Amino acid sequence: MGNKTKSTLLYNLNLALPYIKKEKKMIIVEGYKDVWRCWEAGVKNVVAIMGNIVTEDQIRLIMKYSYFNVVLALDNDKGGRDGILKLKEELRFLCRIQIIQIPENRKDLGECTIEEVRLVLNV
Repeated sequence: MGNKTKSTLLYNLNLALPYIKKEKKMIIVEGYKDVWRCWEAGVKNVVAIMGNIVTEDQIRLIMKYSYFNVVLALDNDKGGRDGILKLKEELRFLCRIQIIQIPENRKDLGECTIEEVRLVLNV
């Protein structure tokens, strides 16, 4: 990988890409544990921005691979809400955006049960 940092990549993109192509949408979460829980629930078109703020490099990857359909499932805290606002602002004219509400008693998808993940992601 050379000198690429997490701010220039989308975690799990290499494994998620066939599923993103099939579903014609990309689900974006904050961290790797959220990705893992989604995979356990059978949801595989998911990538992580590794934080709550998206970078220009990540925006380019989202636009290149998302088929202009993005589902935002960031953490259920102030940082996650701020991240959603920033992503909505960055992507508002570029793609369709769906926002997923994490259950109030959970911080993120990584803390959800498999059943909760399937329910909130509608699978």
